[in-house]
Amino acid sequence: MSSARSETSTVLMIGTSPDTQGGVSSVVREMLGSPLASAYRIRYVSTHCDGGLGRKLVASVRGIFSTWCGLILRRPGLLHVHLASRASFWRKLAAVSPAWMLRIPVLVHLHGAEFRDFQEKESGPLGRFFIRQMLERSCRVVALSEGWREWLDKQFPVAQTQVIPNSVRLPEQARAVTSPSPTLLFMGRLGKRKGTHDLIRAFATLAALSPPPKLILAGDGDIAGARLLAEELGISQLVDTPGWVGPDAKARLLQEATAYVLPSYNEGLPMSVLEAMAHGLPVVSTPVGGIPDAITDGEDGFLVSPGDIEALSSRLRMLLSDPELAGRIGDAAREKVRTRFATSAVIERWLRLYAELMPFATSRTGAA
Repeated sequence: MSSARSETSTVLMIGTSPDTQGGVSSVVREMLGSPLASAYRIRYVSTHCDGGLGRKLVASVRGIFSTWCGLILRRPGLLHVHLASRASFWRKLAAVSPAWMLRIPVLVHLHGAEFRDFQEKESGPLGRFFIRQMLERSCRVVALSEGWREWLDKQFPVAQTQVIPNSVRLPEQARAVTSPSPTLLFMGRLGKRKGTHDLIRAFATLAALSPPPKLILAGDGDIAGARLLAEELGISQLVDTPGWVGPDAKARLLQEATAYVLPSYNEGLPMSVLEAMAHGLPVVSTPVGGIPDAITDGEDGFLVSPGDIEALSSRLRMLLSDPELAGRIGDAAREKVRTRFATSAVIERWLRLYAELMPFATSRTGAA
């Protein structure tokens, strides 16, 4: 141990592979491509990847071993852990153990819309013990919203929590609608948690509008179930399920959509909502997780209760039938992202936090 080389300005960051599907990988890419990575030496270790069970297991074992080596041999100034629930939690618990023994500060960056269910409903006494150890032994726990922070403070009063929201790059220009028909866009994992079937049922009440709108459900998950429901409701010709889309296709869909919809039952602070707002799209979503921190109902988006198909249909009808309203809401959404969620603003908060947690480190830009 005494021969280990200390790198106080190095941050060892662990999480899912940046090229995986989902919001956490989007957050990781934003951070690694930001001034944060220019100011500090960030070594990123992937502990998860997309693919089959065997591929994931190999990535997990390799990632945990690489983290141990990085902690023991290099002694970084900080271990930054992107943490979600279930398997993600147990992988990270195994990976961070040497940091506690070596007294290397651990920062937990809490993602995962279902972490509350994981802690309160799915974990037994031993599991809850380890969750408490992870959060309360960390030097800081970063939550994505004030709502999440309030829950953390109540459940884990010893934990040192603060809020830093997800960030998103602001396109130079807002959307330029070129689609020949009004289009509602959803992006994410199709299924109950995201409210996909609620959206399809609400959309079915709009099919008689003229011109008839389109619904694009871009993502993986229960695609077959979504297609079957659309067929049962007689709207399959208006519903497109292209599967998971890459960055270029996603940007095109955001540019061409009329409104973005995410009627989830459970969320953290979804990147897709921030991306839609950054493109100047009006968003209809639900007041769960950190979404109310991003959307003020009636000002820069609309919020409806999860499962309230009638209210969801009403808000979507308003946006589709009133282009002026949709434009006004979209402009306000883009302005909120510019002032509160743009990468430039959020990364400044990360720079200050890194400097606070590593007071003896010297960043590449000379920041203490």
